[in-house]
Amino acid sequence: MYTFVRSSHLSGCSRHWEQQALQWAKFEREMEVGRQQLEKEREGIRRQRQQEALKLRRERAALDEGRRQSEALRHSEKKGREMLDAVKAELEATKAAAKQKEQGHRLENETLKRRIDEQSRELREAKEALQRQDKLLLAVQRSRQVSAEVAAAKAQERERETEADMAREREREAQRLEAERERQVQLEREAQQELQRQREEEEQREIEREREREEKRAEEKEEEALEPFATFQALLDTFQEEDAQYVEDAVRTNTLSLLGRTDQRLSSGARRITFNNGTTKLILPVSGIANIRFANGDAKRVYPDGRTVYYYADVGTLVTTIENRGLRLYRFPSGQVEKHRRDGSKEIFYSDGTTKYIDPEGRERAVFPDGSVQEVTQ
Repeated sequence: MYTFVRSSHLSGCSRHWEQQALQWAKFEREMEVGRQQLEKEREGIRRQRQQEALKLRRERAALDEGRRQSEALRHSEKKGREMLDAVKAELEATKAAAKQKEQGHRLENETLKRRIDEQSRELREAKEALQRQDKLLLAVQRSRQVSAEVAAAKAQERERETEADMAREREREAQRLEAERERQVQLEREAQQELQRQREEEEQREIEREREREEKRAEEKEEEALEPFATFQALLDTFQEEDAQYVEDAVRTNTLSLLGRTDQRLSSGARRITFNNGTTKLILPVSGIANIRFANGDAKRVYPDGRTVYYYADVGTLVTTIENRGLRLYRFPSGQVEKHRRDGSKEIFYSDGTTKYIDPEGRERAVFPDGSVQEVTQ
């Protein structure tokens, strides 16, 4: 009995351990499957991380490339704007040059047109003169022809008529020829009178033009005599000479400081005023002329008779004002000179020799270097 129970117990334990072994083997298999699955998942995660890292590197490279392209684009846009500004400036300069050329072509065309009109008028006058000469020549030829016809008629009449008939016919023919001759003489006299009248009118017009030119030249000489300086350098030289004469070796005899300026009396008799803004004024003795230098480079000279000379440094223009003549003269760096008068009239002298006159009503007249004249109507 004991042996049976023990055998049964051992048999039961054996089955239990077999079951445990089977469960453990199953568990190990499940663990192995789990490990394999975990390895697969780890491998998948690793590959995914590698892909994500590769994707991140690609995206970072794309971002860097985009940043470089953006920088290049901004640089290109900046360079494009600079090129556009340069092109615009060049276009403006080209437009200005084209406009200037167009104006020059217009003036040249107007000059050519005016010359053509003058030549056409001269041609018409020459044709009219030739026609008058042809008429005179025709009249002379007709007179000669009439004389020849009369001579032939007289010869024929002498042959076939009596002396009485011939005498009457000669008298009538003589009267006719005399009337014809008187008519031709009158035509010639009228033609000569017309030619003489035209010559006298042209001579009178030329005398008037020459008188106007002489008056203009005399007036210009008088105005030139009133203009102290024709260039800024001449004005500057005078300033320096008078500084050397009245200031450099002079001794200050009296100094007075006022609000905004210092007034000095010099032993040379000159008076020198210095303003706080850098302007200096030198008043010369005897003449009373005042030389003024401004801080911006401008210079001014004032005469007691009301004349003033002012130099604008920034534009290089010299302006002379003659108050008692109502005249203001402008001298520009290009060589152009302008005279502006109180009545509104102007004279403009261009560097190429062309002169333009503008009257108070705004009418313009241009005189070219070849002597031709062009009227410009408003």
